[in-house]
Amino acid sequence: MSVFPFARRAGPTALPPACLLMLLVCATGTQLLPPDHVLAADSWTPSAEPTVPAEWLTRVEGKDVNMVTNRVADSPQNDMSIEGRTYYVPGPTYAWTLAKNLSLRYAQDPLTERTLDKSEALTFADASGNVYYFESEETCKAFLSIEGKAQAYISSR
Repeated sequence: MSVFPFARRAGPTALPPACLLMLLVCATGTQLLPPDHVLAADSWTPSAEPTVPAEWLTRVEGKDVNMVTNRVADSPQNDMSIEGRTYYVPGPTYAWTLAKNLSLRYAQDPLTERTLDKSEALTFADASGNVYYFESEETCKAFLSIEGKAQAYISSR
């Protein structure tokens, strides 16, 4: 069975009804809601500006980060030493990968764009588990205070 149940159909009805409706709305310029139900772009304002990194970034310990995938792990990672520096990985396959691929030991500070050794960087994570590496608390705070926070977040990845 296909992941897309409508993929079995042939002909002009190969798209699901929701897609057909969207195409019709786009092609004709029809509004689905009356104008008084549409929220104006300038009518929404946030209730409060984030004041601390915890608003969307949380400080995490290096031992909780898979330093190969740059994701927060569900359980503490195994530590491994390479050239006197400690890195964290979940198992032997990741340890081998980190030992053989020098580029995986480094990350960029999203604010300064300097290359950092992951073993020495401060680690912060967003709600989805993506990890950000920073030189210092100051660069993290400066990164979070950038005008247009949503754009800074998107462009840093």
